[in-house]
Parts: sequence; C-alpha cells; structure tokens
Amino acid sequence: MKKIAGFLLILSLGSCSTLRELASLKQCEFRMQGIRNVVAAGVNISGQTSISGLNLLDAGKILGALKQGSLPVNLVLDLEIRNPNQQMAALNKTDYIAYLDGNEIFNGTTSQRVEIPGNNQTATLPLNVQFDLIKLMQGKTQNAVLNLLFNLAGASNVPSTLTLKVKPSVSLAGMIIPYPGYIDVTTQFGGK
Repeated sequence: MKKIAGFLLILSLGSCSTLRELASLKQCEFRMQGIRNVVAAGVNISGQTSISGLNLLDAGKILGALKQGSLPVNLVLDLEIRNPNQQMAALNKTDYIAYLDGNEIFNGTTSQRVEIPGNNQTATLPLNVQFDLIKLMQGKTQNAVLNLLFNLAGASNVPSTLTLKVKPSVSLAGMIIPYPGYIDVTTQFGGK
C-alpha cells in the first residue's frame, strides 16, 4: 500500500510540474529566427542570390532536377520561443504547417523536447523540413521556381511572407496533451 501511495505521489508531483509547464507555454512568444541550410537537389544554396552565383556543376544539378520534374528541397527553419514567465515552459511534440504567400508548402511533426527557461529566456526549436518545390509550384515557370528557391535561401529580390502554424504539446503521464489551437508565426523575407 505504501508503494502505491508513493507512486501516486510521484505521479501527481510530475503532473503538477507538467501542468505548470503547459500553463507557462501558453504565455510564450514564438517567432521565426531564420531559415538555414537550404539544400536543393543536393546543392547547398544558403546565401546565394541566383543560379548564376553557383558553380557550373551545382547549377547543372539544380537545372537537371528542374528538367526531370522534381526539385527536392531540404532546409532547417529555426523557431525561437521566448518565455516571459518565471516558471520553465516545455513542449514534447510540435505539429506545424507552413504557408508561403498563402500557399501551404509543407507540414510535419517533431517529437523533440524543448525546455524554455523562465525570465524572458529563449530556446530554439529547429524544424527539419523537406518538400518538392516543383510539386508545390505546379504550372509555374522555371524562373518563378528559381526565384522562390533563392528566396528561401534568403537572398532573392522578391519579398515573400512565410506563415508557420505551430501546435505544441506536452506529455503528461505518457499522454500527449496538445495546445488548444494553432499559434501563427509570420515573417517576411527576401526583397533585398
């Protein structure tokens, strides 16, 4: 009987801590810290302004992928979370949907636990995303596809709006408790 009472006490203490983390998470502020490691068709294009800035081999890989009808893009989108509370906040799972200029470009889930210390400290949640840019931009010209690609790399002359809808969740006694609704995080990039 003492073992069961001890287990229930530990469970309730853990649950109180998780509930405090969830309450703190509610007041956290989310913002996009940046996009990094943009790789298209196996070529890292981070910081490049256009296809003409690439060497001949790398430009050929991207143009070849375009001609084949598939341009796989991998990137890391860093989401910064600021916790204005005194209590630590945490999340165990995050669902996300990304929209570029109002069009969904990718969605996914990460099960990475992130702890956000209190007192206005921040933590970064890196979202590793993959999508096929050709499928996303079906019917668009090659120039439009390349403009968007280099915009994602952060160096295009054409401005875009990226909206990320995030739904964090916490773990309570082995159950995942989702945040009620999505949190919208919007940023503008490109247009340099």
